[in-house]
Amino acid sequence: MFNVRISNWLRHTKIILDGVIRMAKAMVEGVNVLVHCSDGWDRTAQLSSLCQIVLDPYYRTIKGFEILIEKEWTSVGFKFEHRCGYFVHSTSHQLYNETSPVFIQFLDCVWQLLQQFPKEFEFTEVFLLDLYKTICECKFGTFLKNCDRERRVYFFSSLLIFILFFFFFFFSIFLDC
Repeated sequence: MFNVRISNWLRHTKIILDGVIRMAKAMVEGVNVLVHCSDGWDRTAQLSSLCQIVLDPYYRTIKGFEILIEKEWTSVGFKFEHRCGYFVHSTSHQLYNETSPVFIQFLDCVWQLLQQFPKEFEFTEVFLLDLYKTICECKFGTFLKNCDRERRVYFFSSLLIFILFFFFFFFSIFLDC
């Protein structure tokens, strides 16, 4: 079984939430905050999203949370495919080096806030678990690729394959009659 203590998961979660608290306090005091982590993909999205959840009750609603994920994660090109390790069948170590549970860690941070302030959220942990399962099961294209362009290409190529399959299936039935 995977050992949480060895991974330092809880330590990393605490560091993220401490950063969110510092950011939120500064913003409440009227101080401008610039968030930019080493590559701009991972901690930046975590910190800015969590800070918005802490400061704005709208992002603690289901609709607000969905919009937050879209604007801070999917539309800016968070690398879901690389970070979640989807379709990693390459021998390239680069893909394996990019695998990291960054978005899952974000969901865990939201869960931590939800446990401390349950009445402040419109959703429950069931919503977060469903979102987690959606990501792990690759059910929707939203979390499959690394950017909007890749998602569009994936969607259209999948649609084309479906149309071609349907056409050939229909055509073969027509010929058999």
